[in-house]
Amino acid sequence: FSRTVSNPISLNEVVSLEKSIRTRFTRSQILAIHIMIVDAEYSTADILGISYWNTSMCVFGRTVNKFSGRPGLVSKNQLMTTLIEHEMGHILGLVDQGTPMVTAHKSNNGAHCTSTSCLMYHIIETSGNSSTPIPTLDDKCRADLRANGGK
Repeated sequence: FSRTVSNPISLNEVVSLEKSIRTRFTRSQILAIHIMIVDAEYSTADILGISYWNTSMCVFGRTVNKFSGRPGLVSKNQLMTTLIEHEMGHILGLVDQGTPMVTAHKSNNGAHCTSTSCLMYHIIETSGNSSTPIPTLDDKCRADLRANGGK
């Protein structure tokens, strides 16, 4: 699929684009997640990706390229993996975005964790190299998922 999008792109344009191309939706016991990667930047500077609605996310490819794949930066694969896992956390309702918190750990920066080492922290570390580990959920975020029916 290829379509020209504006640069930067707004949330309204992201939603409009998804509405024009999405073909699968959550039905009964099947969850359909829509992951869209656009060759654009978001209208808010340095935002790598967003989740919106209950099953949708958009990754801003130009911004990902800006912050990865060069000496002193993480690989593009590492950044994309971290970013998509982070946005999936939002879709699953973390941090107090639909999945109630067992213990308070919501930062002052939206639905993000206070723990700087948690996948759900509001900043994704882009400095590093190919051996830089991808963050994981901290104990508080994992407890929230378990309390909401997760394993």
